[in-house]
Amino acid sequence: TLLILGGTGEAVSLMAAISQQFGNQLRIIYSLAGCTKKPAHGGGEIRIGGFGGIKGLQQFLYLEKVNYLIDATHPFAQNISANALFAAKEAGIPYIYLKRKEWSAETNDQWHNVKDMSAAAEVIPKLGNRVFLTVGPRALQYFKLLNKTWFLVRLIDEPIKALPLLNAEIIFDRGPFNYKSELSLLVNYKIDVIVTRASGGNATFQKVLAARELQIPVVMIRRPPLLDAKSASSTEAFIRWLNKQINFSI
Repeated sequence: TLLILGGTGEAVSLMAAISQQFGNQLRIIYSLAGCTKKPAHGGGEIRIGGFGGIKGLQQFLYLEKVNYLIDATHPFAQNISANALFAAKEAGIPYIYLKRKEWSAETNDQWHNVKDMSAAAEVIPKLGNRVFLTVGPRALQYFKLLNKTWFLVRLIDEPIKALPLLNAEIIFDRGPFNYKSELSLLVNYKIDVIVTRASGGNATFQKVLAARELQIPVVMIRRPPLLDAKSASSTEAFIRWLNKQINFSI
C-alpha cells in the first residue's frame, strides 16, 4: 500500500503515473486535506480530510497497512510534512518528499525577500497601493490592517467567510497559469506590488516573470527550511525511488 499526500499539480501527475505503472502491484491512496471544494486528482482511491495530528496519521498508517509514503504536498505545508516524516520514521516506512526547484532572482527583478506573512504586510506600504495577493485564504488575516491598500486576491474556491480585507476584489482561478494571461492581469488591474510565497516550480512562476517584464516589485515570502529526508523533484525520480523500494521489499 502506498500513501500519497497530495494537493499539488505535481502530486496529480505523480498519482496518474504511479497508477499506470504500479496499479497492479499497489493499493494507492491519494490523500487531500480538503482545502478546495473540487480538488484535482489523478484518479485512484481518494481520501479527503486531515488526520488529526501525528497520532492520527500514525493510526492511519497502521490500520491501512501503509508500506510506502510519498509527501507531495505544498512546500509551505510545514505541519503535515513534519508529521508525515515523524510518523514514517516511527513506523519504519520509507518516506520521500517533493522538493520543488527554487526560484532565483535575476538582475532585473525587484524582489523583497521576507521571512513570513507579517513581514510581508509591513513592507507593502513602502512599495505600492495596488497589490496582487497570492498567498492562500488562510494567510489573508495578516494583511487586514492595511486599510489604505487595495488588494486583488486570487483564490481557487469561494471563501466560507468574508475576506478580512477592507478594499479587495476576488478572482477565481486554478494554476498552472500562462505568461500572457498573467501579464494582462497585472496591466488591467494596474498592479504595482505582488505578494507571493517562494513556492518554486513552474505552475505559478509566470506572474513573477510578468512582474520582471513590467518592473513590478515582488514581496517574496521565504520557503520554510527543507526537511532532512529523501527528496525528489520530478515524477521520474519518484518512480525510480518507488521501484527500488518495491524491488527491495520483494
